[in-house]
Amino acid sequence: MAHKALYKKPELPDFYFPIIIRRVRYNVQGPICDSHWHEQIEILFFIEADAVVECNFNEIKVKSRDIIYINSHELHRIHNPGGGVLEYYCIAFDPSLIQSSFFDSIDSKYILPIENNLILFKNIISKDPDIDRYIREMVWESETREEGYELSVKAYVYLVLVLMIRRFTETVLTKKEFQVRNNNLESLNKVIVYIEENYSEKITVDHLARYAGMSTSNLYLQFKKASGKTITDYINQVRIQNADRLLRSSDMNITEIASAVGIEDSNYFTKLFRKYKKVPPSQIRRKNRQNSSLS
Repeated sequence: MAHKALYKKPELPDFYFPIIIRRVRYNVQGPICDSHWHEQIEILFFIEADAVVECNFNEIKVKSRDIIYINSHELHRIHNPGGGVLEYYCIAFDPSLIQSSFFDSIDSKYILPIENNLILFKNIISKDPDIDRYIREMVWESETREEGYELSVKAYVYLVLVLMIRRFTETVLTKKEFQVRNNNLESLNKVIVYIEENYSEKITVDHLARYAGMSTSNLYLQFKKASGKTITDYINQVRIQNADRLLRSSDMNITEIASAVGIEDSNYFTKLFRKYKKVPPSQIRRKNRQNSSLS
């Protein structure tokens, strides 16, 4: 289970039909939702997008017609870095939607392992016409609400899960493997929360390891294994992401912004910013002022 401070349960208005399908549209730059997790399974179907979705520390760049599958208890967030139009359908459902009234072999073989993260699916689903079609049909049924739409929506959820099992299963864990993974993720989530809340301060890996109750070497290893990046790289990304926000939304100069995100050397800040954003911070500030003058 992920860190409790990041728990955020989706609102499912119908207890007896625990699924919500809603259309979301944003055209502002920055985070759409902060890091959080919940027991519910979530599917994001992007209609128009040039965004970033982060699932358990892995950044995924999404485009139009991409589909993101968020496993139960998986830490995730959405970011709109460019501020362009971002439009997607959010489908969130409680595992109880697909459980039988009486526990049976199908629940034992498929549903409970999915709910308990013994079966983990890949997050990114690109160019799968069948899943694309099923999600579109699910959305249409939800919006038109013809007689019996609940049965149809539930049927399409099952069809999506069948194809996820056949085509996009990433890992099948034993209970022991799951417990080890879960314990590691709990520690790593504590580290993520600390970094996101204290990026403006001096952060050392030794301090993070003590905070998480891990050795420094194990923290390096587990963070790299879980995210594909070093913990230092992640700290830098959080700092640069917040610097980008300040460049667009504040009147602080670049030296002040560098200090505000925990980087005292403005030259090193510029170097890091260029590394992650591919442009110098001055260009972001200049472009933002030009856009403001035109509006």
